[in-house]
Amino acid sequence: MKNNRSQNRYLVNLGFQLKYTIIVATFASIVFAILGYKFYQSELGKQKLLQIQNPDILEMVQGHDHATLYYLIGFFVIQIASILFLGVMLTHRIAGPIFRVQKDLENAIETNQIPSIRPVRKNDEFKGFFDALQTFIEKFARK
Repeated sequence: MKNNRSQNRYLVNLGFQLKYTIIVATFASIVFAILGYKFYQSELGKQKLLQIQNPDILEMVQGHDHATLYYLIGFFVIQIASILFLGVMLTHRIAGPIFRVQKDLENAIETNQIPSIRPVRKNDEFKGFFDALQTFIEKFARK
């Protein structure tokens, strides 16, 4: 019996999927770092104003700048984890069907039989391409 282990994997084309997921995660990290830095600098600027205006309130607020930094770090970690998860899931919609067609074609080469391309799943991308490929194969199989 053939091993269908690949049906449960989301990383079917590791290089392609990780490459684009990491590109998006890197871009989002840079944007987050710039905006987070500006936000944190703004918070520190507010504390300097409080120091001039009312030093008593400053002592109460100073502990919150560390909390703000921790929140920013926490949101950053959540953002990166979400982007990595979504990146793998979304690239799987492209890499998965291509992986299946590649396996069908490799099997056809081994068995010397014209392949039947399995239909793509509901949420997969390039449905039109795979339908056209199946029509092409069927047309030349009749000749």
